[in-house]
Amino acid sequence: ALFSIAVDRNQINELQLEAKELRKVLIENRDFIVLLGNSFLSVEERDQIVDKTIKAFDEDIVSLIKVLIKNNRANQVIDVLDAFNSYCNNARGVEEGLVYSVVPLDELTLKKLQNKISQLEKVEVELINKIV
Repeated sequence: ALFSIAVDRNQINELQLEAKELRKVLIENRDFIVLLGNSFLSVEERDQIVDKTIKAFDEDIVSLIKVLIKNNRANQVIDVLDAFNSYCNNARGVEEGLVYSVVPLDELTLKKLQNKISQLEKVEVELINKIV
């Protein structure tokens, strides 16, 4: 649904960047995802937490998070944001690839790899670092 909204509003790039930023924040604060999925708090309480903490993000992204909470799927927020990113990349003609490493690659190293592969393959590439 979020991808359809992005297409309708002609804001694929903008919403994709915001979703990536939110994903990054959530990865760094996994306890927040646990809090959003905590059934000891009412849906209304969790919605209020979302309103107070991620209000800087696009209202449709915030609404997506609230839908996940309402449907007891808050623990799947990273997967949903990843799927949204893939839809956006597909629409923009960006190829995705995985880079496996034993330690997380810093942003600069990942960017250099993306640029080199993009030059070699003559297509824009987005790499995702998977730690093994």
